[in-house]
Amino acid sequence: MKATMKALVCTLGVAAMGLTNPAAAQDARTIGEIYKECGLGAIIFTGDTENSQIIAAISNITSDLGSTAITSGLVSPATCTGGSVETAAFIMHTYPSLERDLARGEGEYINAMLELRDCDVTSHHNIIEDMRANYADELVGDTAIERASSLFDSFENTLATSYSDSCVV
Repeated sequence: MKATMKALVCTLGVAAMGLTNPAAAQDARTIGEIYKECGLGAIIFTGDTENSQIIAAISNITSDLGSTAITSGLVSPATCTGGSVETAAFIMHTYPSLERDLARGEGEYINAMLELRDCDVTSHHNIIEDMRANYADELVGDTAIERASSLFDSFENTLATSYSDSCVV
């Protein structure tokens, strides 16, 4: 019961910080929208249908009382919709194939991941090479889910640090 109360207090605290942040007010979302469009639920249950959004919200609430969704919705709202969420879901669902493509340095799955982020085709080779160089050092986790998360983090970092002019970041 203590852990549940701590999670609730943290969630409310983060929500309160967002309410006092003027920048957050510009792109204000309701709590319901945050539960549907952000956090783990939105990553796992992708789609614009009402059913997938309801399931995403339920998943967020039952997994951690929505604290991850609220934190991502208030701190980094751009990660709630668009490229990052789609990329995370894609990596989660295709991880073994992506890992093979990354090891080979080419392939349809890694190309599809780059296309999800509208990366300029002329930069694909360089992005893949940077990913291959960084991935071995950044690979963390014993399970496929942990390694998929590690690949996502590595990909996001590679795009943000070196390819923000070539891809949608």
